[in-house]
Amino acid sequence: MKKNGFIATSILYSFFLVFITLFVALILNYLHNQVLIQRVNDDSWKMLQAINNTKISDLKIGDHIRFANQASIKCDLNVDAVQECFLNPNATWVVAYVETVGTGKKYYFLSDLDTHMLDVRFQLPNEYTPRPHAASIDIFNAIKAKNAYSTQLMFPGIRISIPTVSLLKKVRAMDASEDIKDAIFGTDGSYVVHMDVNTPGYVFNSYYYMRMYAFPFKEMPVEMNKQLEMIKNYCNGSFSSDAVSYNANNPFGYIHTVRESATNTQYVDYCAYASPTAYTHYASDRVVDYDESNASDQIVATYASSYNLRVMADITVDPSANNTYIAGGKGTVIDPYLLTNGVKQS
Repeated sequence: MKKNGFIATSILYSFFLVFITLFVALILNYLHNQVLIQRVNDDSWKMLQAINNTKISDLKIGDHIRFANQASIKCDLNVDAVQECFLNPNATWVVAYVETVGTGKKYYFLSDLDTHMLDVRFQLPNEYTPRPHAASIDIFNAIKAKNAYSTQLMFPGIRISIPTVSLLKKVRAMDASEDIKDAIFGTDGSYVVHMDVNTPGYVFNSYYYMRMYAFPFKEMPVEMNKQLEMIKNYCNGSFSSDAVSYNANNPFGYIHTVRESATNTQYVDYCAYASPTAYTHYASDRVVDYDESNASDQIVATYASSYNLRVMADITVDPSANNTYIAGGKGTVIDPYLLTNGVKQS
């Protein structure tokens, strides 16, 4: 009996120890989870505080942003509204350049190619009522002359224009990473630029088509001499010893390079360039879809709607002002900052 009693007591104590061990483990796990939850809550609160306290003066080159429309603006051509929508409110803009102006800062933004509406309702000077127009350089300038772009946007003081060559020169020359310059120059297609500065070889105060060329160097074996000739022909530049250089009459174009991690080799994957001289490109290069031959990339038919309109915006702000707050977002392509009226969100 004593032996059986000892075994029963041992089993009882074993269950008790297992119970105590499990109980302590559960308590420790609970306390650990509480610590993690508190840390997440603290981090979330800090993130929310940072978002709520972010101002335009906190933006960095390469950040992405959206501009909110006035509530009265209707982005539907089928709606008879007092003011029609010229700019897509869901479009994404990138901070392209920042400069100091007196005691303030001037921020330049470049939009994606889906920002300007392809068709707009607008009343030209020789028209009695607003009517639909296909977007063109002439239509853009007519809307700008009436300050209608700025009227559409909720934040006051935003100036809208066609991207200028003077800005593109500054962007290319600034000390920034290839990723940031890629975010600024790397669009899905060609777009109009304004020659706002005297530039040798180009016609002052005219418009040029900044063409985008993607190269097949990674996917298709191409002889080195052929690659160099294509870069010169399409981009008016050169690539040697993993470094890009530009010819004298390419003051604002851009050549982007990528490093292949598997082979640790660098190559040119695309460039953006507006040529002031005649050129010929062949479809056999696998860069363009068909043979093209142009006297230059200067746009003569400014009334034509066949050119993509990228949009430039600039804002000058006082960093100490209390009406320049960002409404939300993280500044990424997926979750851009949102700029409404500048009033701090509660």
